[in-house]
Amino acid sequence: MSVFHSRVRSSATLLTLLTTAFVLAACSGGSGLSSGPTPEPGDSPTSTPNSFGDFATANITPADPERLTNLTSLLSLVPQEYDSAVYLDLGILRSNVLLTRSVDAQALGLSSALPSLATGLVNSVAIASDSEALRIITPFEGDFRISDMIQLAGGFGLEMGQSGPESYNNHPIYEVSILGNVSALATADFTTGTGVAAIHRRGTAEETVELAKGALDAFDGRADRLLGLPGLADLVGNIPSGFVTAVLSQCEDIPLISDGDGLPGCSGLVASPTVTSGDLVVFQVLVGFEGQQHAKSALQRANVSLADQREKYGFEDLAVRLEGNNLRVQAIFGVPKFEDAYRLFTGGF
Repeated sequence: MSVFHSRVRSSATLLTLLTTAFVLAACSGGSGLSSGPTPEPGDSPTSTPNSFGDFATANITPADPERLTNLTSLLSLVPQEYDSAVYLDLGILRSNVLLTRSVDAQALGLSSALPSLATGLVNSVAIASDSEALRIITPFEGDFRISDMIQLAGGFGLEMGQSGPESYNNHPIYEVSILGNVSALATADFTTGTGVAAIHRRGTAEETVELAKGALDAFDGRADRLLGLPGLADLVGNIPSGFVTAVLSQCEDIPLISDGDGLPGCSGLVASPTVTSGDLVVFQVLVGFEGQQHAKSALQRANVSLADQREKYGFEDLAVRLEGNNLRVQAIFGVPKFEDAYRLFTGGF
């Protein structure tokens, strides 16, 4: 199966869908340290020598509870048929000028022409797509009701269907048209401002609305969710909360290890970057495997491969360690190298 990049390669489609979330919004002007699972004797690799401490024995900050709640809330709108998703915390991106300039939609592989991430009412978004980027959903969280956002966005060329919203299990669904493409916008939770946008590139308006209904079914527990896959939610909760979080359930093809063999036995992967006070990015990847033998095999290969990749990409540090059936990789680099690292860790964005 192709990696997540193949599912978001259509920039025109994503521009349409994200414009529904971002441009609508643009119309207005942790906890303490906690260690991960204890490695068994002999399992911990020797970390790459560096000035940032010994990664093999370092305590790892888990996900921030409040931000984890927001992430899992948005991803609860992603049905299990979408085997990957990427989450963006726009509040963090807006608060760091260097990130705003360096971490754009092109770097994330989402689109080449999104509205500025520095403005808007949308606080966070997630993107999920099928393997051919035909069916795409965008859960989002903002400060205003969808109906108010649509009214404000009339000047951006967005038109709402004349029949008004459809009610689906107490969720209003709006059929809208922007840039000549039909999208569906649905409210998932009025209290938190959580909603979802959907687009079907080759489908009818009715099929597009059905995509939104599928997301709402997952949100309400009537359909299986991406994070319901075994072990995936645990991976999300055991990685530091960053400004981007990529979640993949199909990860055997990820080129994290440069010997070309992928990650056999990979059952899930979560990648998330955070920023230090010195404008360095600490990028962590937590990879789950079907069994410890797969994880140990990947560790042995990684110890050989990552040293070369550290030199190739010019990272400040690149290290790996084993945690039970999981492999944790950490890279430290300057913000301008974000795109290289994101491509390496998530499959070629």
